[in-house]
Amino acid sequence: MLKKVLIFILLSVTSYQVTCAKDANCLKYDYSHLLMNNNILGCIGNGQRLYIHFDTVYKDKEKAELYHVVGKTRVKDNICSFTGNVNISRFKQVDTEYYPVKHYKMIAKYEFKEDTKQYGAGIFSGRLESDFFIYKDSVYMDEINNEGDGYCNNQYKGVWKSYKTNVIKKANFGIDRIPDDGGLDVGCSEFMVDRSKQHLGWETYMMLISPDSKGYHQALAEEQREWWKKDKEKFVTWEIKTEKRKAFANIYINNKYIQSVNLISSFEYTVEQDDYNFDGHRDICFSPRDNSSGIYFLWSPNEVKYIKTKADNITGLRYTVPELKVIITLNYDNKNNCVIWQMYQYINNNYINKQNTNKRSINQHIDNPFVLYSRLTSNYTTPGYLLEETFNPDGTVLSIKRNPTYDQLNPKWQYYRLYEHLDEIYNKNTDYSE
Repeated sequence: MLKKVLIFILLSVTSYQVTCAKDANCLKYDYSHLLMNNNILGCIGNGQRLYIHFDTVYKDKEKAELYHVVGKTRVKDNICSFTGNVNISRFKQVDTEYYPVKHYKMIAKYEFKEDTKQYGAGIFSGRLESDFFIYKDSVYMDEINNEGDGYCNNQYKGVWKSYKTNVIKKANFGIDRIPDDGGLDVGCSEFMVDRSKQHLGWETYMMLISPDSKGYHQALAEEQREWWKKDKEKFVTWEIKTEKRKAFANIYINNKYIQSVNLISSFEYTVEQDDYNFDGHRDICFSPRDNSSGIYFLWSPNEVKYIKTKADNITGLRYTVPELKVIITLNYDNKNNCVIWQMYQYINNNYINKQNTNKRSINQHIDNPFVLYSRLTSNYTTPGYLLEETFNPDGTVLSIKRNPTYDQLNPKWQYYRLYEHLDEIYNKNTDYSE
């Protein structure tokens, strides 16, 4: 009977095998962009929230397995700078059945030394596991199932040791989930903090789950802080008010009033800070919860305030893609059973001056600086794409591709749609296997 059980177990895991990868082949790649991911959740000791931000990660010129790291940590209001390294120990290849890419798990040791001159400093050390895949000789973080329950990556599991007292505390952190969190996380589909531990620095994080809560906007501002900039941080907060049926927001930077901006009446808002025009300064967008379009204000370093920018064409779900310097929107055409992605570029005078085209034509066309660069359309029910359209800055059509394959898409669309492309191949392979 025991023999039969063992045979069954062996057969059941054949579709998910882990084998040792050839380290030499894997070490030739640069993993610094994987390690630079700052979507980190962390805890120290009994569940106290630990913030960590990586400022710089770079590969050693001599030792292929060694990466140098510079960053900041924060516990409560105490911020420490650190330097350190990630030293890759080995790789494991995860042979996931039907997927057209090679999946790997990087296993490494890390040591981050906080500045000895700073209060409450110590050393973080432990083990890191990071999942990635290789596609067309390039390395990508494994986010293929990042919307699935329990997804996590870049799992740092270790300890922190105080320089002053030699006290050792458990200190773990990672993307989306925290390894060995000691019962802190009670969520199924996403990270959720146990009520008994929310007072350990997790109050504002949990408030974001309830947009109707009294402290929602204060929590939103706190969770979007660039705390790692320390004395150079511009901590943006706001108050949304309605007077005489007119809605407006008072904006503050480091508790100093900056300006008031007009909003649309009778709406509840969510507020997002991001660099929408990719000039190195964070902007701000007020988005009515029951409306698909946001109200954009771009930061002007010359005027030292936000300037309202017309962006009526940016509607639906939106995603800022800094790697491509574009904003991508997603909309559904239920009448024609279509999904439509639109890619927008921010056009300013510097951009226009670089173009070999009719400047007057562009200026006449652009009353909205967010210009449609390309549109991609697909059907709800069938894989593949129906249409790709690409446009000049003046709105004229540059190219049209009907029923393009993934490899025929504009390189920017290939970058953005890679994970969905791999999913489609997986689904095709599993259907074929059945």
